[in-house]
Amino acid sequence: DPVTPAVEEQYDNDSILDAIDEARDLAIEADAENLAPSTLEALDEKYDELYERAEAEENIVKEGKELADAYLALATYLQAVEAKELIEETEMQNVAADLYKQGCEALDELEEMYDDGNATSAQLLAKATTAKSCFDAVLNTIYKKLSTQARQTALEAKKDADSVKAGVAMKSEYNKAVETFKKGDAYYTRQQSYDAY
Repeated sequence: DPVTPAVEEQYDNDSILDAIDEARDLAIEADAENLAPSTLEALDEKYDELYERAEAEENIVKEGKELADAYLALATYLQAVEAKELIEETEMQNVAADLYKQGCEALDELEEMYDDGNATSAQLLAKATTAKSCFDAVLNTIYKKLSTQARQTALEAKKDADSVKAGVAMKSEYNKAVETFKKGDAYYTRQQSYDAY
């Protein structure tokens, strides 16, 4: 029988450090410095430790993945909170009440998981993703409804303006309004409800 040579374990610290940096950037973009400074600081301390170990050529891939997930979980959590606040500002939670309730439950569970401190980063990320997905779906439903209403109002206004020959009397203003309508209508037909609204 031929002897199989031992294969040296392969790891790529550079790639995992890049993934951590990207995830951290997302957390910063989500305003973690102001909204969750202590959590961000704890993650940054772990990052500094892992960076030093990577510089010493230790394999940090497993712990690095965990840290990248932790940053992503924080970013996703903060995005979910922001989406929930946007929903509440519209006062239209009832448009997709079941999804809103699921998002709130996931957010509550996530906050409990953070308080307990026993969850893995992957578990935190999964729960944060659930909350954000629910809230994003609610927002999409809300903006779809609002954009449909705005589109109908704009169509009626255009018909009224056309009936009194506003395109001739107030050509510049009319053309700007028609252009705005066309832009919104294009977003609407591409199912980009937020942009259409």
